[in-house]
Amino acid sequence: MLMHNPEVLMLFVAMMLAGAFFGFLEAFLFWFLGDLGASRSLMGLTVTMGAASAIPFLIFMSPIVNKFGHIGVIASGFLMYAIRFAGYASIYDPVSALYFEALEGVTIGLMLSAGMTYASELCTTKNIVSLQALCGTLYYGVGKGMGSVVGGYMYYHLGARKTFRMMTVASLLSAIIFIIFHIYIQHRNRRRERYRAEKENLLEDDDMEIIQLAISKAKKKKGEKESKKRKTRKEGKRGSIQVDTKENGIFELRRVTLIDVETQTEPVQFTAAIATPETDDDSENDEEAEERDMAE
Repeated sequence: MLMHNPEVLMLFVAMMLAGAFFGFLEAFLFWFLGDLGASRSLMGLTVTMGAASAIPFLIFMSPIVNKFGHIGVIASGFLMYAIRFAGYASIYDPVSALYFEALEGVTIGLMLSAGMTYASELCTTKNIVSLQALCGTLYYGVGKGMGSVVGGYMYYHLGARKTFRMMTVASLLSAIIFIIFHIYIQHRNRRRERYRAEKENLLEDDDMEIIQLAISKAKKKKGEKESKKRKTRKEGKRGSIQVDTKENGIFELRRVTLIDVETQTEPVQFTAAIATPETDDDSENDEEAEERDMAE
């Protein structure tokens, strides 16, 4: 996933180019100063000047990065390389190289440290060590070696001053491309965030419509239930009774079924045996039977 991130790829390219510029200076600066007649003590002093200039930048690295950002610090490193190369191309007194060596604190110390911390922001804690190791490999391995080889070829065929001028143009182009690339990336990220925010707002609106529709349906259903209850109470039909009658001699068997209309529960049934009341026909039949018995 890291290799699909354009910011990570651009960081790799930046570290490789910075390493190439560093490798060229490490390999050919002393040769150039020797051609100008610099003593070995002066050559050693240039190294001391470069190392000492990096100390304050490294100490105050955190506030500097917070102020200008990782992109600004790395782009400033390329610009400082351009100033150094242009300065070396224009000097004839080897002592003047000390002024430009003072910029090494930005081009090496601050720039490399900003690249490492920027790498930690572009990845998760699981990949941070691998990404920083790749940055270091590209800087000190691939970049430095490429700068020595390409710089040596240019130094031999073009001469020292023309080579420094070519390196000035290369470092300026690196700074410009690096800045333009990240301006484009920031614009793209803002556009994506805006689109994502608009999409989330649309989803929230749709969710609200669904919720309101569900609430209205629930209220409607509740109102129908309440109106049904009121209608049932008004008509006095809490329940219903069904009676089935079956005569069996002098008894009536009546089956009574209770049904709850509202709850629709299981019907309750029970059977009652009720004595059949005597009718006038039955009493007359009894009197005739008694008279026949007496006549006999």
